[in-house]
Amino acid sequence: MNKLTTILLPIGLVFINPALCAEATSTTVNGQITDAVAQQLVNNPVISEEKITEPAINNGSINEAVGPVPEQTEVAKTDSQLNPQLSAEPDAQQLLEFIDSLRGYQDQSFTFDLSNISFKDNEQKHRNKLAVKVLSDASLVEFTAPARSKGRKILKQAQNMWIRFPGTRNVLRISPAQRLLGEASNGDVTGTNFSEDYTASYQGTEMLNDKQVIKLELNAKHDKTTYKQVMFYLDSENNLPLRSDFYARSGKLAKQAYYTKFKEFDGDLKLHRMKLVDPIVAGSYTWMMFDNYQKQDLDSAIFHKDALTR
Repeated sequence: MNKLTTILLPIGLVFINPALCAEATSTTVNGQITDAVAQQLVNNPVISEEKITEPAINNGSINEAVGPVPEQTEVAKTDSQLNPQLSAEPDAQQLLEFIDSLRGYQDQSFTFDLSNISFKDNEQKHRNKLAVKVLSDASLVEFTAPARSKGRKILKQAQNMWIRFPGTRNVLRISPAQRLLGEASNGDVTGTNFSEDYTASYQGTEMLNDKQVIKLELNAKHDKTTYKQVMFYLDSENNLPLRSDFYARSGKLAKQAYYTKFKEFDGDLKLHRMKLVDPIVAGSYTWMMFDNYQKQDLDSAIFHKDALTR
């Protein structure tokens, strides 16, 4: 079992339906989803029986249209990854590489599991479970639930992406920006490598919910990225992301992400829980729960388009 030490960083508020909490071995800490409740959400096969509801609240400096956001970021501390000192001007590229390290391994092929749960009007609507394999700039995503989607596969090779549906041999080209479930796009679930696709620049510091944050601006190196620009807000005490804003090619704010929990896997700190929020439609958001990161030697042959039909 992974050892988890937490630091609580206030950034919003989440409420859990008491009916859901009643059956969990533990419920919430200051309104935050706990591991027991999250696992129940992931495993519960009947969407309509258990729901999470969140009332609209005013989050101060955060855009009110965003709707409710997580109250805390839980951090598994590891001396090898956290940098508690903020220099006069941090190295933007190093910060970007650190962000990438939280979603995978840059020098090793690996796998992880991903559960997505979408909400509309603050009511749970859809969910899926994915098994993800990553080798360098290639990713293979296989749907493991629900049953109607089981066997569906998405392949990413650099900036190219395809999907294959079970029962057919047709392989269709898709866009990383297309929505997969709720606020999660194809590009969001296939893994991220910001260092490869974006140029980072340090934009100073500011206060966000009474906390000093580092602003890191990412601009796309090419026109095949999921987003044209991304703005990260990093905790100045440890460089961990608290929030990021994603901008479409038009310059419009497409979504916001809140990083609510990090966890160690075999001694390496990784993103464990993230909330994607629609900045326009209040009450629309998607929880992404990352788990079981494992370094694995993977056969490069499975990351070829022709392999999707085998």
